[in-house]
Amino acid sequence: MNINIHNPNVIPRLPYILDEIFKDENYRYNNVNEEKTIKLDNIELISINTTSYDINVEPYDGSELKIKLSSNIQTNSDINEPQLQVNKVQNKINIETYKMQNNFFFNIRDGKLDIYIPKTYDKSLDISTVSGDGYIKNLNLSSLNYVSTSGNLNLQDMEMNNFIYKSTSSDLYANNIVLKDDNNKFSSVSGELTLENIKGNLSFNTTSGDVNFDKLLGSVSGNTISGDVDIRISKDIGLKTKLETVSGDIDVFFLQLEL
Repeated sequence: MNINIHNPNVIPRLPYILDEIFKDENYRYNNVNEEKTIKLDNIELISINTTSYDINVEPYDGSELKIKLSSNIQTNSDINEPQLQVNKVQNKINIETYKMQNNFFFNIRDGKLDIYIPKTYDKSLDISTVSGDGYIKNLNLSSLNYVSTSGNLNLQDMEMNNFIYKSTSSDLYANNIVLKDDNNKFSSVSGELTLENIKGNLSFNTTSGDVNFDKLLGSVSGNTISGDVDIRISKDIGLKTKLETVSGDIDVFFLQLEL
């Protein structure tokens, strides 16, 4: 199928057109603040699905899952539906941000979803996000499955049996991570992977993005297209690796590091 644009001024003027739409007096801001709590009895999986919201996940000393959503949504109508949807199905909790299907023109500003997980929770966490960054820290999980489009992930001080990461136009920064099992896979298109202080075995597959490992303790395998791979490890330990690249360089630096 061929698409022909006969007016070359349409695409360059699109940001201006959208600005003019939302400047219309019929479009007004709706402040949204919602909270929910839910018990984690017999829960094996927490699943989060969002669009245009930054996600912050961290542990706390309570016994229930706490969810807080805040945003400023600009539309041409009032918002009557809850923007935070939480339900429990058997041993799974689903958390979603509402998709405004009946309103084509809407704009979410300062969207934030805070998830507070009890420190005792050690099961699985799945997150799927579009146009939002993720911040996760200080959790000990059975597994983390993270899928992102146009949003970065910052991961700090984590222990997991396995970690699956898939992204498009997104960067990953992970620091002080322990991966206990061998099923840890990183797949990225048009994004960088930066991992520091990593203990465990992992594999990666990237296109149009660099991969950086600093203080890696474990084995690594992977391939990259149009991207470089830099690995920094202690000269006192061994490294088991299998790497392939097309249109990129692979560099391994042996340093005097304190592990």
